[in-house]
Amino acid sequence: MKRFIVLSLISMLLVSMLAPMTASAAVNSYIYDVNGVAYAPAPAEVTYYFNGTDAGSGLFNRPKDMAFGPDGKLYIADTDNDRIVVLNEFYKAEYSFTVFTDDRGVADSLSKPNGIFVTKDGDIYIADTGNTRVVAFDKDWNYKLTIIIPMFYESVEDPIDKGIKYSIKKGETVEENVLVMENEELGTPVLVKGYTDDKGVERPLIGPTGVSVSHNGYLYVQFSELSLVRVFYRGEFVREFKTSDLFPNDYSFKPKKVASEGGRVFVVSEDDTNGLMLFDTNGNFHSYNGANKLTRSIWEIFKKLIATAAQREYIPPKIPTPFDNVTIDEDGFVYTVMGTVDKWNPFKSKPIRKQTNAGDDIIRGTPVGDMKFPPEGTKNATVVGPSQLVDIVVGERGVYSVLDTRRGRVFTYDYDGNLLFIFGDIGDTAGTFRGATAIERKDDKILVLDNLSGYITVFTLSDYGRLIIDAENAYYSGNYEESERLWKEVLKKNSNLEIGYAGLSKVYLRQDRYKEALEYAKLGKTKFYYSKAFQYYREQVVKANIYWGLAVVLVLAVLIALFRKFAMPKIREKKPLDRFETWRGLKYAFHIIFHPFDGFWDMHHEKRGNAKAATVIYALIMLLMIVKSQFTGFLFGPLTEKEFNVLFTIGSVAIPVILWCVCNWSITTLFNGDGKPITIYTATAYAMVPFILINVPIIILSNFFTLEEGVLLTVLAGIAVAWCALLLFAGMLTIHQYTIGGTVVTMMATVLGAAIVIFIVMLVFSLLQQLAMFAVSVYQEIITRM
Repeated sequence: MKRFIVLSLISMLLVSMLAPMTASAAVNSYIYDVNGVAYAPAPAEVTYYFNGTDAGSGLFNRPKDMAFGPDGKLYIADTDNDRIVVLNEFYKAEYSFTVFTDDRGVADSLSKPNGIFVTKDGDIYIADTGNTRVVAFDKDWNYKLTIIIPMFYESVEDPIDKGIKYSIKKGETVEENVLVMENEELGTPVLVKGYTDDKGVERPLIGPTGVSVSHNGYLYVQFSELSLVRVFYRGEFVREFKTSDLFPNDYSFKPKKVASEGGRVFVVSEDDTNGLMLFDTNGNFHSYNGANKLTRSIWEIFKKLIATAAQREYIPPKIPTPFDNVTIDEDGFVYTVMGTVDKWNPFKSKPIRKQTNAGDDIIRGTPVGDMKFPPEGTKNATVVGPSQLVDIVVGERGVYSVLDTRRGRVFTYDYDGNLLFIFGDIGDTAGTFRGATAIERKDDKILVLDNLSGYITVFTLSDYGRLIIDAENAYYSGNYEESERLWKEVLKKNSNLEIGYAGLSKVYLRQDRYKEALEYAKLGKTKFYYSKAFQYYREQVVKANIYWGLAVVLVLAVLIALFRKFAMPKIREKKPLDRFETWRGLKYAFHIIFHPFDGFWDMHHEKRGNAKAATVIYALIMLLMIVKSQFTGFLFGPLTEKEFNVLFTIGSVAIPVILWCVCNWSITTLFNGDGKPITIYTATAYAMVPFILINVPIIILSNFFTLEEGVLLTVLAGIAVAWCALLLFAGMLTIHQYTIGGTVVTMMATVLGAAIVIFIVMLVFSLLQQLAMFAVSVYQEIITRM
């Protein structure tokens, strides 16, 4: 009896290990907020995790493509098994399609199918790569036609564009490694599977690498190795896309992906750094769309500047990143993804794009996949570098998901480019991948094909993930009350989700509940919607209080006028504060900022101004920086929440001032400058007065301006910096008695000297740290051996 129980338990364990994953299993998830990585509930569950054996068709072997049919069935191109596997809605094999009979009753079979496309009518097109052809079947797998590649006709009229004809001679070799002959008896093309070249070497023919069908019935077949795309209509050859005379002779056209819509045909050419190729329906190259712009890091620019001419020759040229995939949504927008994201600046590289007819990128937000990642060269890191995006699928209401093959993750964004959720990882267990290559979506299910393991993972949106999608859809459809309810449910499950607060802000904005929209936009860290809500809320407040506001302004104007008429003359007569040296020094600062050369001359030679006033100015600057960090408006302050540190704020003012004064005095002493340390200290403080005067109104106005109006604040900040720089230049020129050129040189030398001092201090600190670590290790070694 015990033996029977043990054997039963072992059998159950083996069955559970061999059976496909059918029970729901949560997957790892996280989300990004302005402070970094935050916890998030699992947005999807692994509801099925299977290979060919689990599906009842035998193991998959390097599957290359998959597609859903209109009947909900899943079609898989099981490439190295020379077959198409069709799974039902329960992911069980209905067909394992390899052998078929053509319309002449001749048996035939597939070889290395690389691509599959299922039309809305259920017709199935297969890129039968090993046989260098495309075969087509109807929804019931009845044979329709075979398109031999390449196919030759003496004269072919375009079925759509009447009057355009193509003439190609029979039996002619048109590309290297390609040869087709006509069978005179059957009157149909016959495929030659190989040929012997002029050196007696047997060479195979090269077949299609992908297939797609446009909504108007055009069949596009791409050949990477043959550098062309061939177009067919109802089985007849229409035209082919090649590079035009506009391209250099050494240009390599390798079509990797084709998508068509209306009169536009978009082609992703492998390793083409110029962008997405746009052809018209006649096969004429039109233009490149969405070419990637180069981005250079500061280090790259600096390295090129200091390099010699010989060293520059060994610096590899930086080229734009090519596209890797393209798809078109139901509204005709073109989505592209780039596999390689700029490791220096992933946000500027824009690896995901949504293009209009004119080629303009209208993608919102900054969708880049992983925002935080270990840089290349990081020790003990399993995976380094940014995401490598290989596929994209567009779902309902503009929501799209992209597949990151580097880390095996799926990133889902809304139409505004806001990250909704993340799931997936690298591994060999359910919900993880070794070589994720393709993604598909059907209703609540997201499927990921793993080319290396031969597994397909079916994710079903969890309650949390479905709530997010439903909330987005409700808002998109104009059902704002339902969207509000759903977003509140989402936030109950995950209070860290900033997009949830932003979603409520958008809802309240649509409902004219501007005060609530402001509150939730701030919680969601979205400045765009905060600015919109603030604009309308400000209008509401002004309209409701216009008369009270005018009354207050009138009263203040009367009080100011009375003060200037009666109180100010008496204050001027008595001048009670003029007996204080510090006050006189502060008043003199206002003279200097408007008359810098005279002012600094008198300060240096007639001892006007004083160091006490300068110290007060520095203290005011420190106070201003504290106030600025706490009271700048939300729209113009940093989104990242950091702990406020008074000592750090004081040091951010004191340390640069000390470095400037010490280094400037040291440099000018070598060049016979007249300025003394106390004079430099005082002149520098007086030069900073405009910074205080202009930043005070900037802080106040930042709480009343929208983003569009913030240009004025930028202009004011620029004026403050320029004014201070000019005053500092006038001060150094006057007190040191230099020429203009000498002043510029000494000021630049001062900045360089300060940088050297900082470097030396950091070096000494690092050496002391290493010395301390060495002493600790020696002490621990002694203690251990005692």
